Amino acid sequence: MKKSILALLASILLFALTFTAVTSASLPFDDIKDGKWYTKAVEFCYENGYMSGTSETTFSPNLDLSRGMVVTILAAIEGIDKAEYAGKTSFTDVKAGKWYSAPIEWAYRNGVVAGYGDQFKPENSITREELAVLLLAYARYSGIDDSARENDLGARFSDVPSISKWAKTAISWAVASGLISGTPQGTVNPKGTATRAETAVMIYKFCKLGPQMSGTFTVSRAFGDHMTVQRDKQFSVWGWAEESDEGRTVEVEFKGRTASAVVTNGEWKAVFEGTFPASAEPAVLTVKGAGKTVTFEDVL
Repeated sequence: MKKSILALLASILLFALTFTAVTSASLPFDDIKDGKWYTKAVEFCYENGYMSGTSETTFSPNLDLSRGMVVTILAAIEGIDKAEYAGKTSFTDVKAGKWYSAPIEWAYRNGVVAGYGDQFKPENSITREELAVLLLAYARYSGIDDSARENDLGARFSDVPSISKWAKTAISWAVASGLISGTPQGTVNPKGTATRAETAVMIYKFCKLGPQMSGTFTVSRAFGDHMTVQRDKQFSVWGWAEESDEGRTVEVEFKGRTASAVVTNGEWKAVFEGTFPASAEPAVLTVKGAGKTVTFEDVL
């Protein structure tokens, strides 16, 4: 009898371990499983500090994202100095000292957001068309080429007439740039709210619009001039390439040290050995691949 119980317990434990294995290994979230359409994007946003969980063990991929949260994500990508905007607010409904106050003020002062009159509505769930507008504004602020346009939205989506006039250019750009692919029902759903999973995917794809090294090689939008590398933590640089470039090498140089990466499944990530100490002296970050070099100036 004891052997039967022990065998049963062993089977249950084995099943539990097998079930747990479907969760992405690099994430602490029980509700993000391997192979989902958003898994890679969530990993990217979490590992780079752009998005965190709703608890220590949950990401809540189907939960709506607020306008304040999205601007905070963009501020994290930009690596802003929150102290520069602390205690300042340009909107009557954004109280100084809130977790989203400094990011919203940065975004407003730099033309990334305009708000609704004297309000920003930071707690409101962001719509898909609002998210597209924000990303287009941030692309322009960042100097990313925003000339792409989908010439015939109506041929792809049945609900194009429901897109707000002020959002049509942004939606057209987002579709042409691959940030929005539409719903399974063949709609763009502009007034629908953007979930955390959908936003993670759009942010992941947006970061692919970064500087081109050569041909299909791209450096993530997470890197740019005047950025700050976190001290005493392992530093890595990453980007993308077409799978036809599989096996090609990318080299990254910073402060006299070099890290390299090989394109694998259309991605590359160069990780420096050791860490970099704090320094007030700016340096140049150089990325080389396919015979071309991209440099980022004034990196601390």
